[in-house]
Amino acid sequence: MLLRAIFAKIIATEMKKAFILLTFALTVGISAAAQSARSERLAGHVYYFASDSLRGRAAGSADAAKARDYIVERYKECGLKPLSAGSYMVPFKREGKDYTDVVAVIEGNSLKDEYIVLGAHYDHLGVKSGRIYPGADDNASGVTALLSIARICNAMRADGRGPRKNILFVCFDGKELDMAGSRHFVRRL
Repeated sequence: MLLRAIFAKIIATEMKKAFILLTFALTVGISAAAQSARSERLAGHVYYFASDSLRGRAAGSADAAKARDYIVERYKECGLKPLSAGSYMVPFKREGKDYTDVVAVIEGNSLKDEYIVLGAHYDHLGVKSGRIYPGADDNASGVTALLSIARICNAMRADGRGPRKNILFVCFDGKELDMAGSRHFVRRL
């Protein structure tokens, strides 16, 4: 009888250890899977922006417009709201040519008249002398970081841990043209 009680206690203890180990393994596995998914998403953004299909995203070009549309879709996926008039697009002109900044907002919980601005430029050099300048280590990575921060901030807001101040996420066009997009944005404020 005593031997049976001892074995039962050992089995119960070992099962608790196995349960704890299994819970830990599942948590680590889920965390690793989430990390892997996040890494793949981030790499996917950089690869997209730096792809030859966007031909370096020269400011104001059709290729830059594709990048801009991609950003808008990511803003929507993250649950970000357009800054004004139901559109993420903030068009402007420079020397008669059309350009567009892409702006989204996460509304603050208490300081509604204060803003934090996070920005990156999505245009790059385009094609020069037949060579594509992809901008992977410049703006492709910068826009990817901005999209990642936007996703995290909006997830925190959805969990009730939102920011006190409004956060603006701005992807500028025209950086390669004397910072035209950011200059327009600042003047507009």
